[in-house]
Amino acid sequence: MEPANTGPTWTIGLGSGALMPAVLLGYETTLTPGHPAWDRFGVAARFLFVDQQAGGYRMTTMSCVGFLFRLEANADLAMSDPTPLVTAFRAMAEDPRPTDVAANEPRLLRACGTWGEDLPATVLSEISEAVRERYDLPECESGFEAFVRLRADRPGRMLGWRYVEPTGASSGIGEDWPSSSPQWRDGPRLVADDLRELRHLGNILLNAAEDARLFLLWENSD
Repeated sequence: MEPANTGPTWTIGLGSGALMPAVLLGYETTLTPGHPAWDRFGVAARFLFVDQQAGGYRMTTMSCVGFLFRLEANADLAMSDPTPLVTAFRAMAEDPRPTDVAANEPRLLRACGTWGEDLPATVLSEISEAVRERYDLPECESGFEAFVRLRADRPGRMLGWRYVEPTGASSGIGEDWPSSSPQWRDGPRLVADDLRELRHLGNILLNAAEDARLFLLWENSD
């Protein structure tokens, strides 16, 4: 099933308010949002392009594209109340509030206010424990600041999760968008046809031989 040519992929940058924290099922990419390949290969607009910047001493930008699932919007799939986890992640954003992080989910404290260095295994393990206590997701594998790759796993794990759906013209979502922006909504739940469309994206556009993988994303404190 090839995706319809519905326009370029949306972009989410820093400061996207209520969208984060989230999990993205998709692929890392070095293509920019304005690259003609997005249109040439008919990439569906509902695939979201996310830039995560790690600043400080090691300025790096990592980009990934795919289906974005807000943790808060999938609370019905959680094994326990995710509110403290979501609250702690949001307290790690611009002008971080370590006291709030510690009060809600102390296992995230050592990942708060980092400067772009690779997250050590001990910190990744703490993030994994905090997230996996609430959601059935793979363990953290690698990453830095607010961009974490989860261990390779079957994409079908995300079937039934509700993904973010753009509602307006193809554009960007960033610092200037309010958390209640009419440009997006929590859309339908992921089904098997969506996974086939995502695999098309990986095979044709990104030349990715492997399955889509999961990324844990939150607002950084840059």
